[in-house]
Amino acid sequence: MAVPEHGGGGHVGVKRPGHYTNAAWSPDGTKLSLIADRGNQPDVYSMEVKTKALTRLTNDGDNESNPQWSPDGKWVSFAKAGGQPGLYLAPVAGDAPARRLAEGNGNNNNAPGRVAGGRWGGGGGGGA
Repeated sequence: MAVPEHGGGGHVGVKRPGHYTNAAWSPDGTKLSLIADRGNQPDVYSMEVKTKALTRLTNDGDNESNPQWSPDGKWVSFAKAGGQPGLYLAPVAGDAPARRLAEGNGNNNNAPGRVAGGRWGGGGGGGA
């Protein structure tokens, strides 16, 4: 996967086993949030751009999508379809499980956008 550099001017490559999608830059440009399918289980990860170190933020068989950063860079929000669908928030450090903020309808259509001033918005008409 190649992601445009933060601020433009080139690309950052991810050369690791697996399939990577939905990459989004952290506010300070040092990390990416992304969905990585590493062994038939897509999950949300954060990646240190310099070292390419991955931190797994979810570990389940559900379908996550649209990871977005909080303005302070400490949290990643994402939509989840499956057994407990909805809008979730996970700490970037990966030191606690993601928590559900709002129930969803079971699919990831109109997925939420990002945290802004404590409110959710964006994502194709979804959000509050």
